[in-house]
Amino acid sequence: KRSIKLVEIVQPQQVKQLDVWVQAAYKDWLKKQSKVVRTSSPKYLDWQAADWFFDQEGIGLHYRINQITMDAAALDIYLTHAQTQQLLTADVFQAMF
Repeated sequence: KRSIKLVEIVQPQQVKQLDVWVQAAYKDWLKKQSKVVRTSSPKYLDWQAADWFFDQEGIGLHYRINQITMDAAALDIYLTHAQTQQLLTADVFQAMF
């Protein structure tokens, strides 16, 4: 058995859309953080660095406490069922749902 990277199951033409959704959620999360965290956090969040999982709705991305920067809270991003269907290759989506 091996770990599967999210990029392996996302349709290549949908990678940019996934990035748009992740960056929007990251921007919202940053607004809720302290000034110190906001200034020390990267401008761009690499979605491939997140732990990812499936739940009953769709894909979730998880960044652990301090993963983005020191003293930062954890960040969880949940994609809807429709967003997940748009992103995943058809065979993977069918197998998961």
